[in-house]
Amino acid sequence: MELEKDIGQHCSVEECNVLDFLPYKCNRCNLIFCGDHRKYDDHRCTVTFDRVAPECPLCSQLIRVKPGEDANVVVETHINAGCPRVVVTKSQKYPCSLKLCKAKELQPITCPNCNQLFCMRHKLPSSHNCTAKKKAPPPKGSSSFFSFGGGTTTTTTTPEGPSLWESLSKHLSESMQRYQAKDPQGAKKFEMAKMKQKAQGQDSIPLQSRYYLEVLYPVETQLESKFFFFDMTSRFGQVLDKVAAAGNVENKNNIANSRKLQLISLKTGAPIPLNKTLSSFAELQSGDAILLEYDTPAP
Repeated sequence: MELEKDIGQHCSVEECNVLDFLPYKCNRCNLIFCGDHRKYDDHRCTVTFDRVAPECPLCSQLIRVKPGEDANVVVETHINAGCPRVVVTKSQKYPCSLKLCKAKELQPITCPNCNQLFCMRHKLPSSHNCTAKKKAPPPKGSSSFFSFGGGTTTTTTTPEGPSLWESLSKHLSESMQRYQAKDPQGAKKFEMAKMKQKAQGQDSIPLQSRYYLEVLYPVETQLESKFFFFDMTSRFGQVLDKVAAAGNVENKNNIANSRKLQLISLKTGAPIPLNKTLSSFAELQSGDAILLEYDTPAP
């Protein structure tokens, strides 16, 4: 009996109680388990992970809350600061020239009138109140060409009124604002379309099988969230490994007694079972956001 005490410990699951020579200690409930019951679901761990990322009611940005912080206080501080978007990344970013706008783009977007850089939201002259001197319009009756929707259309402009491009830009900007205000569901589809444009994944995955996710990285990494797509038959364990590698986040999930990474549902604040497939996990839908986070704070 003394030998058993020195070389191993018994599993805390009552119906198991097996002597394990390499036991695991749960970093939530601090109990000892064997290899078959080391996962949270395997031993029905009663300690839950209560971290969530609330959404700002003004800018709809997901606000990261560190362990121990009051979510209400963090959101209020974010609003009082003007809803800034913190972007920390090693890649080149091009900030928007519009005052108070904190957005940055991976590619430069230049206004043809004032030659300043703007984000996608403020790229049109009408959306950033461009005051630069407009180019002189062509003589009355002359033809101009512009490409829209993949085709070329012949139009005419006159010195007396605004150019066709200005009118079209203003119309599109105003239409989008009305569209998002009157049709929240349509606005969500618009955001989903933008996610699909930016998402990274394997091109070999068929379009009808793609499952899209926005991934927020651990607070301590200071990484910007990323968009991904996966095959809907993939398991969340595979998702965790891929998003951790994409962000160069240290992943020691296969090493005993080390800080483990997990995926958190931002809808419920609960960990996502890593053995579940994307299509079988009803609590999550394609286009939702999840959090990649360590189960314990950094020492």
